[in-house]
Amino acid sequence: MILTETIKNYVPEPIIHAKRRLFRRSDGERVIRRRFRNIHGYDLDTTNARTFTEKLYRRMIAVNRNGNETFTRLADKYVVRDWVTETIGANYLIPMLWSGDDPEQIPFGHFPELCFAKTSHGSGGGIRVHPGIDRVKTVAALRHLLRQNHYWPLREFHYYPIRPRVLIEVLLDDGKDLGPLDYRVWCFHGEPRAIQVDNCTHTMNAFYTPQWKLTDATYRSASGIREAPRPENLDHLIEVAAKLSRPFDYVRVDLYSIKGKVYFGEMTFTPTGGQNKFDPLEWDLLFGEMWR
Repeated sequence: MILTETIKNYVPEPIIHAKRRLFRRSDGERVIRRRFRNIHGYDLDTTNARTFTEKLYRRMIAVNRNGNETFTRLADKYVVRDWVTETIGANYLIPMLWSGDDPEQIPFGHFPELCFAKTSHGSGGGIRVHPGIDRVKTVAALRHLLRQNHYWPLREFHYYPIRPRVLIEVLLDDGKDLGPLDYRVWCFHGEPRAIQVDNCTHTMNAFYTPQWKLTDATYRSASGIREAPRPENLDHLIEVAAKLSRPFDYVRVDLYSIKGKVYFGEMTFTPTGGQNKFDPLEWDLLFGEMWR
């Protein structure tokens, strides 16, 4: 009896994955709507979206239904490099030392003292590579990352079709203890309207105006680091973000400033997968009004 029940209840893993893909659209939309309701306490109305978060979730549902080739292309950490080169020039790219889909082929002994390994299809995360690193564990960790699909955790479908590969880049160092600082420029209709500053431990969450006036906007604990020094090349940083964001009604352009030079980080179309809640809440409406 026990054996019969075990066989009856066992579903082969390939069938589970096939079912997941078959019902991806309907299940994905249900997950997205449920997450919105759990965070905000009311049902999402995509027809009358007013706040930034409502419009962000509306975008996520639309992409989940229909895909978005442009978002996929520019979310791909490898492919986006060609677009950045065409749009603003290759000199804004972080120098790449190696790329490929087999971590076993990484030439560890041929890199500088410090570099950084990440994947083309992920969001955040990565591994600092140095001469004394455990190569076996690093290869295993990268293989694990390559097997992941970033779509499933938060149902951000534009990540789904990205071809996984490993990228190894020069490690940026701005001399700050928690650096390099990440200047996340919130752009609406090609116009930078706010600059969110983050650090490598994500203990900073300051929002500045393009004139570098600190606002009270946040979506992390107010006990975190609230202030950051004004970058010496702020005007140029804003100019770069404006050029990269021009085709989009909303995109977050992530940049670095290293010793006066601007480097491209990534294009972010659905920040945090909509998990965070603005504090004060008025900022959700203010940013929503900027997103026409």
